[in-house]
Amino acid sequence: MTENFVQFVCRLFAGVQPKGQQAVDAINDYQSIVSLMNTSLQMALVANRTVQDASPFLSSFAELGAAVNQSVAASRALQQTVAQLNSSLAASGTAPVLVFTAILIGNSVELLWKAVCRLRTAHGK
Repeated sequence: MTENFVQFVCRLFAGVQPKGQQAVDAINDYQSIVSLMNTSLQMALVANRTVQDASPFLSSFAELGAAVNQSVAASRALQQTVAQLNSSLAASGTAPVLVFTAILIGNSVELLWKAVCRLRTAHGK
């Protein structure tokens, strides 16, 4: 009787095994989905943290860009002023004399600049 009972149980199990396997597969799939959802949540949290950490740097770049633009504008204005001054001195013929005098006498750049400023003032610039 024990052998017949074992065979009966085996036949019974064989009949319900496919349906039971579907339930086990559904549970395994659910666990995989939950695991993927948790991983996705962690990745989203890391991405949000990264964006928050990067935000101050992005605003710093914007401020730096504004400062660069101001510096470029000031440099161009200075370049234009120097070009006008050079044109004015070249037209009056005094630029070569000033440079030659500064080299021979050994005047400092500051003294030379004062002389240039005086000439510029004299020409109304």
